Amino acid sequence: MGSGTKNRKNSDRILIKRPKALLPTGAGGSASGDPADVCIPSFEVKVQKGTLTLGGVPVRLKAGIPRYTMLIGTTEIGTLSPELSEVVKKCSGWGINYAGKIVIKNTTPYARFIRIPG
Repeated sequence: MGSGTKNRKNSDRILIKRPKALLPTGAGGSASGDPADVCIPSFEVKVQKGTLTLGGVPVRLKAGIPRYTMLIGTTEIGTLSPELSEVVKKCSGWGINYAGKIVIKNTTPYARFIRIPG
Protein backbone atom coordinates (compact mmCIF):
# COMPACT_ATOMS: atom_id res chain seq x y z
CA MET A 1 0.00 0.00 0.00
CA GLY A 2 2.89 2.41 0.46
CA SER A 3 4.07 4.26 3.50
CA GLY A 4 2.27 7.54 2.86
CA THR A 5 4.62 9.42 5.20
CA LYS A 6 6.25 11.69 2.61
CA ASN A 7 3.52 14.35 2.78
CA ARG A 8 2.52 13.82 6.40
CA LYS A 9 3.25 16.60 8.89
CA ASN A 10 5.02 15.73 12.13
CA SER A 11 1.99 16.93 14.12
CA ASP A 12 -0.46 14.69 12.20
CA ARG A 13 -1.88 11.70 13.99
CA ILE A 14 -3.92 8.82 12.72
CA LEU A 15 -7.32 8.07 14.26
CA ILE A 16 -7.69 4.31 14.45
CA LYS A 17 -11.17 2.86 14.69
CA ARG A 18 -11.85 0.66 17.69
CA PRO A 19 -13.35 -2.80 17.12
CA LYS A 20 -17.14 -2.80 17.51
CA ALA A 21 -16.89 -5.16 20.49
CA LEU A 22 -14.97 -2.47 22.43
CA LEU A 23 -17.21 0.50 21.63
CA PRO A 24 -19.09 1.93 24.62
CA THR A 25 -22.85 1.66 24.45
CA GLY A 26 -25.23 4.54 25.01
CA ALA A 27 -28.65 4.61 26.66
CA GLY A 28 -30.67 2.39 24.29
CA GLY A 29 -27.94 -0.17 23.86
CA SER A 30 -26.71 1.46 20.67
CA ALA A 31 -23.08 2.39 20.16
CA SER A 32 -22.30 6.01 21.07
CA GLY A 33 -19.88 6.34 18.16
CA ASP A 34 -16.26 5.98 17.24
CA PRO A 35 -14.02 9.09 17.27
CA ALA A 36 -13.02 8.49 13.64
CA ASP A 37 -16.70 8.54 12.61
CA VAL A 38 -18.10 11.21 14.94
CA CYS A 39 -15.30 13.82 14.89
CA ILE A 40 -15.56 15.36 11.43
CA PRO A 41 -12.20 16.46 9.94
CA SER A 42 -13.27 20.09 9.36
CA PHE A 43 -16.29 22.37 9.16
CA GLU A 44 -17.10 25.99 8.31
CA VAL A 45 -19.57 28.36 9.94
CA LYS A 46 -20.66 31.74 8.59
CA VAL A 47 -19.78 34.58 11.00
CA GLN A 48 -20.77 38.21 11.43
CA LYS A 49 -18.85 40.75 9.33
CA GLY A 50 -16.76 43.14 11.36
CA THR A 51 -13.39 44.75 11.80
CA LEU A 52 -12.00 41.60 13.46
CA THR A 53 -13.12 39.12 10.80
CA LEU A 54 -10.12 39.40 8.50
CA GLY A 55 -8.70 36.40 6.69
CA GLY A 56 -6.34 34.26 8.75
CA VAL A 57 -7.38 35.61 12.18
CA PRO A 58 -7.51 32.79 14.78
CA VAL A 59 -10.91 31.85 16.22
CA ARG A 60 -11.51 29.93 19.44
CA LEU A 61 -14.51 28.07 20.79
CA LYS A 62 -16.01 28.66 24.23
CA ALA A 63 -18.29 26.01 25.70
CA GLY A 64 -21.80 27.15 26.48
CA ILE A 65 -25.23 25.67 27.04
CA PRO A 66 -26.70 24.66 24.62
CA ARG A 67 -24.25 26.06 22.05
CA TYR A 68 -20.55 26.78 21.68
CA THR A 69 -19.64 30.44 21.07
CA MET A 70 -17.01 31.52 18.51
CA LEU A 71 -14.65 34.22 19.78
CA ILE A 72 -11.87 36.40 18.42
CA GLY A 73 -10.10 37.58 21.54
CA THR A 74 -13.06 38.36 23.82
CA THR A 75 -15.43 39.44 21.02
CA GLU A 76 -18.25 37.06 20.11
CA ILE A 77 -18.59 36.57 16.35
CA GLY A 78 -21.22 33.83 16.28
CA THR A 79 -22.38 30.49 17.67
CA LEU A 80 -22.30 26.90 16.47
CA SER A 81 -25.51 25.04 15.77
CA PRO A 82 -26.71 22.68 18.53
CA GLU A 83 -25.70 19.69 16.36
CA LEU A 84 -22.14 20.95 15.78
CA SER A 85 -21.88 21.93 19.45
CA GLU A 86 -22.75 18.35 20.43
CA VAL A 87 -20.08 16.96 18.07
CA VAL A 88 -17.40 19.33 19.46
CA LYS A 89 -18.40 18.48 23.04
CA LYS A 90 -18.25 14.74 22.42
CA CYS A 91 -14.91 14.98 20.60
CA SER A 92 -13.34 17.10 23.33
CA GLY A 93 -14.25 14.32 25.77
CA TRP A 94 -12.11 12.00 23.63
CA GLY A 95 -9.21 14.49 23.63
CA ILE A 96 -9.86 15.76 20.10
CA ASN A 97 -10.15 19.54 19.68
CA TYR A 98 -10.73 21.97 16.83
CA ALA A 99 -8.54 24.93 15.81
CA GLY A 100 -10.18 27.73 13.86
CA LYS A 101 -9.34 30.69 11.68
CA ILE A 102 -11.25 33.14 9.51
CA VAL A 103 -11.46 32.48 5.77
CA ILE A 104 -13.09 34.82 3.25
CA LYS A 105 -15.25 33.41 0.45
CA ASN A 106 -16.82 35.89 -1.98
CA THR A 107 -16.48 38.72 0.58
CA THR A 108 -18.29 36.63 3.24
CA PRO A 109 -16.32 35.66 6.36
CA TYR A 110 -16.44 32.08 7.60
CA ALA A 111 -14.77 30.42 10.58
CA ARG A 112 -13.05 27.22 9.39
CA PHE A 113 -12.28 24.68 12.10
CA ILE A 114 -10.00 21.68 11.62
CA ARG A 115 -9.67 18.66 13.87
CA ILE A 116 -6.50 18.47 15.97
CA PRO A 117 -5.85 15.40 18.12
CA GLY A 118 -5.05 16.34 21.73
